Amino acid sequence: MAKKSKCECPPACPEWLITFSDMMSLLLTFFIMLVALANFESQKIKDAIVSLRGAFGYMRPSAEPVTMATPNLRVSGIPHVRKGKGEEKENQRSKIEARILQERLDRVLAAELTKEGIVLVSLSPMFFEPGGATIKPEGYRALALAAEILNSYDNDVRIEGHTSNASPEAEWEYQDLWKLSGARAEAILRFLVERDPKVDAKRLSYAGFGSQKPRVSNKTKIGQAFNDRVEIKILANAEPEDTSAHLRGSRDEIPDDTEVPAPE
Repeated sequence: MAKKSKCECPPACPEWLITFSDMMSLLLTFFIMLVALANFESQKIKDAIVSLRGAFGYMRPSAEPVTMATPNLRVSGIPHVRKGKGEEKENQRSKIEARILQERLDRVLAAELTKEGIVLVSLSPMFFEPGGATIKPEGYRALALAAEILNSYDNDVRIEGHTSNASPEAEWEYQDLWKLSGARAEAILRFLVERDPKVDAKRLSYAGFGSQKPRVSNKTKIGQAFNDRVEIKILANAEPEDTSAHLRGSRDEIPDDTEVPAPE
């Protein structure tokens, strides 16, 4: 009599395991939907990434249209093309960015447009040690390129130092964020003037803002990294249409009937 062959089929799965698998799939779908619908202040993060994409090696594939009504920069030796103001300024920014890419410094410097003009942005660790204001030698080449870019313009330049709101460490050279940001801006100004005789010192100024002008929230380490930065601003030349627009009073408007009568 032939022996019956043993069945080698695997044992059937328990019924509870099928239900458990369905439940896990539903939970995964639920959490994916939560993440997709969550609001992470995407616009602020996008603005920060765009402005500092060079520092992190991220390149924008195409230039976004600029609609800011800002005055043109005066460029030495570069003829102006009669285009819209925003388009012309974006074209100038693109030329600066191309020069940065050519020197392979897009991980150190980024060029952006603001209402004040064209700005070269870099994260502070690219030039300074934590809590210090002495420029590191590895930052010299980037600053030499910045000087070359500045010499292509006739505009005034303001160098701004910014920090995050992180508490100073005990070993930091500067324990005050205002002083730290100002010292870093001054160090860059002096480097540009002393290392490149073509840079006109009369055009340059510096300012330290401490942690008072963050670009993004300081609640995370990434946000603090974005905010700890240096900005070299090529300032647009603008004459206000209405000079009174610069004066904003904290009280009610002065009445018209304030004429003082002449003495009798």
